[in-house]
Amino acid sequence: MALTPEEVRNKQFTTVRLREGYDEDEVDAFLDEIEAELARLLRENDELRQRAASAPAAAVSTPAAPAGGPSPVPTAVPTPVAVPVVVTPTETAPLPV
Repeated sequence: MALTPEEVRNKQFTTVRLREGYDEDEVDAFLDEIEAELARLLRENDELRQRAASAPAAAVSTPAAPAGGPSPVPTAVPTPVAVPVVVTPTETAPLPV
């Protein structure tokens, strides 16, 4: 269920006897904050959807321009080097007969 600012504004809480429960003024103030933030987020989402809808058309029609900074330096791929392996016997073993 999508929550709207109007639903937040119109939400009714039941009151309890003998002041048990939450302070109604605090709840009302918090709901006002939630309503304002929810309205802001919904506007922002609409703006972002509009931007996203128009972005692909703009990206296809205009090629990307190079940045004003220096061009990136290509990275060199290291070439494998053969290393000779020298085996030195540490002890002379008799040859099998």
